[in-house]
Amino acid sequence: MDTKLDAFDRKLLYSLEIDGRQPLSKVARSVGMSKQAARYRVDSLVKRGIIKLFLTQINIAKLGYTNFEVWIRLKDMDEEKRQAMFKSLVDHPHIVWVATCAGKWDLVVSILARSVAHFDRLYLELLLNPFSDCIRSTDISIVSENYNFRRAYLIGGRRDPEEFAYSGGEPSTAAFTGMNLRILREIAFDARLPVKTIAERIGASPLTVSRRIRELVKSGVISRFKAFICSKKVGFEQWEVLLTLQNLTPKREKELFGFCANNPNVIFLIKCVGRWGLDIAIDVKNVEEFNEFVNQLRAHFPDILRDFETVRILQDYKMNYLPPPEKT
Repeated sequence: MDTKLDAFDRKLLYSLEIDGRQPLSKVARSVGMSKQAARYRVDSLVKRGIIKLFLTQINIAKLGYTNFEVWIRLKDMDEEKRQAMFKSLVDHPHIVWVATCAGKWDLVVSILARSVAHFDRLYLELLLNPFSDCIRSTDISIVSENYNFRRAYLIGGRRDPEEFAYSGGEPSTAAFTGMNLRILREIAFDARLPVKTIAERIGASPLTVSRRIRELVKSGVISRFKAFICSKKVGFEQWEVLLTLQNLTPKREKELFGFCANNPNVIFLIKCVGRWGLDIAIDVKNVEEFNEFVNQLRAHFPDILRDFETVRILQDYKMNYLPPPEKT
């Protein structure tokens, strides 16, 4: 945990999570400091690992992909074999999230696929065939919608529940290639990359690149530019609640969404198909705070909550919103 975060650092983090691509001068004004002071602090936040990187959050459905989350319980194995497995998963372009967990599940990975049949092929190729001697059991969730909320707890305030980054919906069948795809590949892991640099790399004018980025945001292909913040470095633990739902009406679904959206510590809510219908992620200071959230959830929604599981996310080994190359 990094204990040297003051109010200015927290405001900077919050501002950069809202829009990680905004000019530094605008960031500085939003927190009330000079541009030079803001640059120094942002560089320090990156150097200390509090900001891991600046991500471009891409709505993969707009590019024809669906996210399949695989929760994995591992067998006992030596560290060398464990690290070899992790490296194989992290290095594969179809896998966009790899994290270790505590609880029933030891590992979670997100695989992007164009169809259930495509996922089935990747599931066998990437997990079951090469690592059958490492895996005890798995469970799969198909992500239909993902709502990413601002970390309002950083500034000790409330947030507008209608302000979130959305991804999901019906996967597009249209081909997504050419200049727009090249731009996404340039900014996927560096959302603050200058337009001039992008233009030089892809052989286009800065005006064209600026216009294309605005169009990608307007069309919903880009959901958000954000600072990827390490929860542990700001004194929090990330937990997830996997809910099995029953008798869910539109009214109760809206109330459940509001319950999560109005909690400043809930960082994302995922609607999914499979064993669980909803995945709620929350940053908390300790397990007692997490248990309090779960108890509130159970007290408010006993009629629709049939069962649940909890898991703590220990470490992100990979986080990426970039779809793989077209060759599958």
